[in-house]
Amino acid sequence: MRSECSRAHQRIREAVGQTYADGHFGSSVHGTDTALDAEVVESAGSYVVGEETALIASLEGHWGCARPRPPYPTQRAGVRQR
Repeated sequence: MRSECSRAHQRIREAVGQTYADGHFGSSVHGTDTALDAEVVESAGSYVVGEETALIASLEGHWGCARPRPPYPTQRAGVRQR
């Protein structure tokens, strides 16, 4: 979420917390072997919607700018291009 949206950010965090409390998220979803976690992330800046390299950069705490491709994110997992 964009850092400018503090009220919405707080409400989403509360909703995610309630979802964990209700058993929909966590290490044992509704008592099963299924694990599902979610995290609300405050972005370092806006990113180009729908552009995966910009979204990844934003999630990594960098400015959400698109990276030149190739390589595509699925081809170079865990390696950030500068």
